[in-house]
Amino acid sequence: LSHNRFETVPPEIGKLLRLHTLDMSVNRLASLPAEVGALQSLHVLKLRTNSLTLLPPEMACLSSLQSLDVAENKLIRLPPSFSTLISLTTLDLSRNAIKSPIPSSLGLIPNLVELQMQGNQVSSLPETLGYLRCLRSLDVSNNVLLSLPDSVSLLRRLTVLDLRRNNLRALPIGLGTLEDLRT
Repeated sequence: LSHNRFETVPPEIGKLLRLHTLDMSVNRLASLPAEVGALQSLHVLKLRTNSLTLLPPEMACLSSLQSLDVAENKLIRLPPSFSTLISLTTLDLSRNAIKSPIPSSLGLIPNLVELQMQGNQVSSLPETLGYLRCLRSLDVSNNVLLSLPDSVSLLRRLTVLDLRRNNLRALPIGLGTLEDLRT
C-alpha cells in the first residue's frame, strides 16, 4: 500500500487480526484510526513520509510490534504510552517536528535496540533514557539538544551515538565508560 495517494485509513483495518506487516509509507495520511490498536499480530508498521501530526493512543495496544517507522511526517509530540510496546526493537522518529518534553515512557521500552530521532526540535532527553539497556544505536543529530542526561552513561551496549549539529556544551562525565562505543 506504499507509494500511493491514500489520505485516510479505513477503520476496518482493525479487522485484519493476522496482519504482520503494514507499509503505508509515502502516502498522504494525516491521521490513523483508533482501530489500528486492534492489530495484535502486527510486527512491522511503516508510515514514513506522510503528514501525520499525532499517533493515536491506541497504538499502545500493539504489544507484538517490533519495528515502527514514522520518519518524515509532521509529528509534534509523542504519545505517553510507549512503554507498553514491549516487543519494539527499532523506532524511527527522524525528520519530524517533535519538541521536548519527550515522555519518560520512551526510556521504558525494554527491548529497544535502535532509536532514530535525528532532524527534530528536541532540546532535552528524559533521564529514563538510561533504562534502555538493549540500546545499541542512538541518533539524535540535527536537534537543539542543550545537554544529555547523565543516565546515557548507563547504555553499556551502545555502539553508535550520533550527536552532530546540536547545541551541546558539555558531555556527561560517565560517557567515557561506554567501552563498546564506536561512532
